[in-house]
Amino acid sequence: MELALEARVMSNVERGKEFERIVAQLYERMGFEVETNKLLRGRSGALHEIDVYAVKKCGGGRGSGGSFGILRGLRKREQEQRICVECKYKNDGDVSKAEVANFLLKMDDLKIKENYVVTNSCLSEQAMIVAKNYGVGAIDGSELTKLCQEYGVKNNLRVGKTTPLSYMISSVVDLLDAAGIFRLAGVGEKTG
Repeated sequence: MELALEARVMSNVERGKEFERIVAQLYERMGFEVETNKLLRGRSGALHEIDVYAVKKCGGGRGSGGSFGILRGLRKREQEQRICVECKYKNDGDVSKAEVANFLLKMDDLKIKENYVVTNSCLSEQAMIVAKNYGVGAIDGSELTKLCQEYGVKNNLRVGKTTPLSYMISSVVDLLDAAGIFRLAGVGEKTG
């Protein structure tokens, strides 16, 4: 029994890492350079881990001299679009207000203005209110599925809310699959 619980916990960690990989791949397909689990130091001096850090270079203004840059030779300066993404893979339940608030604290300390919470589930009503009022983009499971299809990113992870019972059934099937008792593509068919 203890081994099964340990395998289930490891499976949850692996699902979370796979979810981060899928989100990172999505931003790469959108033309960003991506780093996962990036550590950035905030104004406070604290280090913050960012699940997906995406950077895209885009044309800047008229030159390094601001609006007077035209007098300095029309050199285009490159600017960076920096995005921080908090990935929340949920087996059940919604992303909470506290999870969004914690992410907001990191973004304020880092002074990063464009940020998103991406989940395979939904944000709670209170989390949506906070996200909307503070300019945090929210990508839920159904929107993520559409984006993955649009950009050709394979997403085999469960999308949407699940009940504890469906999670438990899924976990048992995952354990049986890992043990070689069931094939993932044909759950219920014995392999041996």
